[in-house]
Amino acid sequence: MNPETTTEKTETADKPSKPAKKESPKERDRLFGAEGRGDLLRYKPENLVIVTDPKHFLYDARVKEPVTDSFVRQILKEGVLEPVLIRKNPENGDIEVVAGRKRVRAAIEANKRLKENGEEPMLVPCVMQRAKDETQLLGIVVMENEGRHEDSILNKLHKMQRLMARGLGEKELAVYFNVSTQSIKNYIALLEATPEVRKAADDDKITAAQAYELAKMKPELQKEKLAAMLDAVKDDTGTPGKRRKRGRARKMREAAGGGAAPTKREIRWYLEKLQDDSTDPNVRAVLEPVLLWILGERGAKPQIPKAKAVA
Repeated sequence: MNPETTTEKTETADKPSKPAKKESPKERDRLFGAEGRGDLLRYKPENLVIVTDPKHFLYDARVKEPVTDSFVRQILKEGVLEPVLIRKNPENGDIEVVAGRKRVRAAIEANKRLKENGEEPMLVPCVMQRAKDETQLLGIVVMENEGRHEDSILNKLHKMQRLMARGLGEKELAVYFNVSTQSIKNYIALLEATPEVRKAADDDKITAAQAYELAKMKPELQKEKLAAMLDAVKDDTGTPGKRRKRGRARKMREAAGGGAAPTKREIRWYLEKLQDDSTDPNVRAVLEPVLLWILGERGAKPQIPKAKAVA
């Protein structure tokens, strides 16, 4: 064996290795095919402030809802996968949760269990949310929550009220709540409903559409019709399903004095009557395509002919 070669190899092996060169942000973006980057901040969940003051613009009534054990166990296993939106309170420096209250509360509970087992507590990934004003931040809260979970009717109304108080109109609200402007009009109309009607809608005892119809009435009549509607279905304990829902809606309409919508069988009976020779051809020409369209047997929406001007 050549001693010089052995010595050379030994010297090479004994040389301290150079520290690995850190990748620059641009190199990381290129490596993963990203078009841009954003830094994640990591906080102890116990240091994040969850707003519980109803007067605060970031308040959400769902903060009172309990965090399920299954969600805590999920966080324990996988950690918080989706970053929490936060903001720095300009007045006191608190790091406030804008969106992700449930994740933060679950992480706090998860850390308690980790501590009991002598394990390292977890940190929560966060993104600092910068907005031009509180109104924009509140809008972000609405969009984030509406896209994730269906909010209760009362909670939606409270948020709409806060945004309207800050000068937002129906079009802006429609964008934030991801609904049509007509839906926003209907929700706003619910503000005229009695507390009993709003509570019944929030508890899913009546639909939002039924609450909207009741809101058009005088307060005393609202209470009377609501009581009649709820009484009509108090003994309804059938198996949940579309048929039961239709049956409940029909009973409620009848109890409210609105009459029941005709069934498909009844509509077909009218169609047969239209074929009678005694039926005015002009009436048949108008009603037949409309009824077929209602039954779903005619694709295009029928055009109603306009009356001819009398000379």
